[in-house]
Amino acid sequence: DEVTVFDMTKGGRDFYGPGGPYHVFAGRDASCGLGKMSVEEEDLGGDVSSLSADEFDSMAQWYQKFAIKYVRVGWLEAAGAAADREESQVTSETKKDQ
Repeated sequence: DEVTVFDMTKGGRDFYGPGGPYHVFAGRDASCGLGKMSVEEEDLGGDVSSLSADEFDSMAQWYQKFAIKYVRVGWLEAAGAAADREESQVTSETKKDQ
């Protein structure tokens, strides 16, 4: 799974920068915290499987707001995702050559 990384330095520094009310989201996957509307350490992280349907909708709404307001600069990949993708590619190429 990929997680979008937004550049929030323009327009978001006061909220997400040092000392801002949402600084705990900076530099990490904030999906769960946004979904739960929480800045508590135990609610931060990227495993969205624990979110209720309403929390998941809230997270999706935050994503839409961020996508409109901030520039997407990259993605975070789940551990092992790149290796899985490479394995898939090698497997596909091997099958083509046979």
